[in-house]
Amino acid sequence: MMAAEAGQMELNAFEPVVFYDLFESITAMTGAVKTLTENCVIGITANAEHCLELEESSTGIATALCPTLGYKKSAEIAKKALKEGTTVRAIVLREGLMAQPSARSCFARDSWMKLRSTRFSPRMVWITRLCRRIQV
Repeated sequence: MMAAEAGQMELNAFEPVVFYDLFESITAMTGAVKTLTENCVIGITANAEHCLELEESSTGIATALCPTLGYKKSAEIAKKALKEGTTVRAIVLREGLMAQPSARSCFARDSWMKLRSTRFSPRMVWITRLCRRIQV
């Protein structure tokens, strides 16, 4: 009963002000999104060469080696690539872990895009989706 006596159960007198400000903020945000889209987003194109460089230099591509070399060896190769600043493909070929033809097929974009049991890093997934869009 105490809550009803003090007016806590009544409608909030400031609700109209809150809703007015909320709708004003939504209107301002809508305008900001339209401006951003028109002036910044429309017309953006992917740099295909840079996408390929990112794909080649990503250590996430080491996960494509898991079915062939196993997780432990693939992880070691990825760590070594990061430490040396080289590519996973270069380490695999330099150390003779795979022959050139099998390495070529393993690192072919089509082969590792189809892997379902292996999880790729978020960066690798993003690069894959971007490369699919520009059809490199």
